[in-house]
Amino acid sequence: ITEDTSGDFWIGTGNGLVHYKSNGNKLKFFRHNDGLLSNTITEAIFKTLDGTMLIGTINGLNSFLPRAIQNDQYPAKVALTALSIYGKTINPGDRLDDEIILEENINDVGKINLKHNQNNLSITAAALHFAAPKSNRIRYKLDGYDKNWIEIEAGTATITYSHLPAGKYKLLITAANNDGLWSTQTKELHLNISPSPWLSWWAKTIYGFMLLIVGWFIYREYLSRKNMKQQV
Repeated sequence: ITEDTSGDFWIGTGNGLVHYKSNGNKLKFFRHNDGLLSNTITEAIFKTLDGTMLIGTINGLNSFLPRAIQNDQYPAKVALTALSIYGKTINPGDRLDDEIILEENINDVGKINLKHNQNNLSITAAALHFAAPKSNRIRYKLDGYDKNWIEIEAGTATITYSHLPAGKYKLLITAANNDGLWSTQTKELHLNISPSPWLSWWAKTIYGFMLLIVGWFIYREYLSRKNMKQQV
C-alpha cells in the first residue's frame, strides 16, 4: 500500500491494482486490460520524488503519474445481439410455432410478442465501449417482474427469464464504461406474453356464460321443486 501526492492510496493485489480515493471513499480497479503488465502485483510499489508511481508486477514494471490519469467521459451504449427461446436461437424471419418472432434484428425492434408456451427466453446484450471492453458493466431490470436492478460486471450479458407469467413487460438495460460512467440512455424492449387459450379473455367470457346458464338451470330446478312441495 502506497500513498500518492494527493493523499490517495494504491494497493497491489493478486488480481490487479486498486486505487482508493480518500476524498470520496471510492475504489477503482486496474487490471491487465487497463495497461498493467500483469494482474499479479508484487510487493514493490514505490513513489518517486515527482510523484510517479512504480508498480512491480511479475511481468515487469509499470510507471505512471496518478494526476495524469483521466476518466473516460464517453459512456457505453447498449446493443441487443441475440434472442433465444427454450435454448433455440431466433434469427430475423425464423418461424417458431408457425409464427415469425422477429421481423428484423432484435436491436432494431421495440416489441416482441410471444405465446404462453414461449416464455423461457434469453436475450444477449453488449455494452459498446472499446477502451477496455472487459471492464464495461451492464445493469438491467424487467419492469413488471424484477423488483430491483441487476448488475453484471461484464461487457456482454445473457439475460434469462424462465416461465414468465402472461403479461406485458418492459426490459430496461443500461451500461457503464470501464471507468464506471453509467449512460443516461436506457435501452428498452417491450415483451408481451399472451395467456394460454384457456385463460384468455374470450375463454373467461365463455366460462362466465356457462356459469350463468348452469346457475339459471339450478335456479329453475329450485323453483320447480318448490312448486311441487307447495302443491303437495
